Order: sequence, then C-alpha cells, then structure tokens
Amino acid sequence: MTEADRSDWSVEWRPSATANGTECSETQTGGDVVGCRTFASPCGSLRSNFKTQGIVMSHFLNWRDFEGADTQKFYKTTLWQGAHVMIGLNCLEPNQVQPVHAHQGADKLYFVLSGLGRFTIGDEQQTVGSGTLVVAPAGVPHGVENQGGERLSLLVAIAPGVK
Repeated sequence: MTEADRSDWSVEWRPSATANGTECSETQTGGDVVGCRTFASPCGSLRSNFKTQGIVMSHFLNWRDFEGADTQKFYKTTLWQGAHVMIGLNCLEPNQVQPVHAHQGADKLYFVLSGLGRFTIGDEQQTVGSGTLVVAPAGVPHGVENQGGERLSLLVAIAPGVK
C-alpha cells in the first residue's frame, strides 16, 4: 500500500465489552475532514472510513441510520456514490411529494423500504408498499407521493450516477 493509498483509509479498533455501534464525530484523515461510522461486535467496535472522490463510504450501511425528515420538502441523502451508480435514501412524510421529473441518460430505481407511495412512471400510476421495486428508465418522467399516514422510506439508485 502506498502513502497515497493510506491517506484514503482510516481504521481504528476499539476494544470494548459492550460496543453499541454508535456514530462517531468527524475525524481528520488524509488532510480532509471526513465523517466516520463505528461498527459493533460483541468484543469491540471497528471505526472505518473509505474516501473516494471526496466522499466517505462504508461497505456496510443500515438505511435506518440515515433516516430523516424535512418539514419543507422531502428528505434525501446520498448513501453511496461510485463511478457508475448513486445510491440514496428518500424519506417522505405524509402528504409530501417528489414532483414528476426525468433524468436524461440515467435510469432510476426506487425500492420501497417502508410505508406506501403513489408512484407515477410515464403515464402509469400505482400505489405500492414495502418490498416493491419501481423502475423509471432514462428519460421517462417519474415521481412519488406519500398518501399514507406514516413515513415513506425509499432506497433510490441512479445509474449512471447524476453528477
């Protein structure tokens, strides 16, 4: 491993009788301030960072750790960004809407994690719940509305990733 490779990795083992998997504060790695995540095991915790193109990535993510809410518009966050795909989490509170839009040159996939959503894909509309995969090919207008009484959480993938 070269010095440049080492500047992109930060791993720290913390022995502990009761590691709990909590997030840790920001840390300094390779000259950039990056976030970190602690992974728990019965005998300790592993804090690991991987930095690619300025984005910190973990190889193992629990989507519930990234849930959020925004009263003004739906909440979204990027979970992972690679050279060929972007994976995100969208959370819509009851009555929130992601307006119909299209991505030229990028396919979009929604996987419903929890809640019910009314999806528009082209001229088709359907209400679907958890476990459903919704596909919006490149250039096809798509959007979603939370018409249910609880949060709608969606795993979203766009390929190639929108820059």
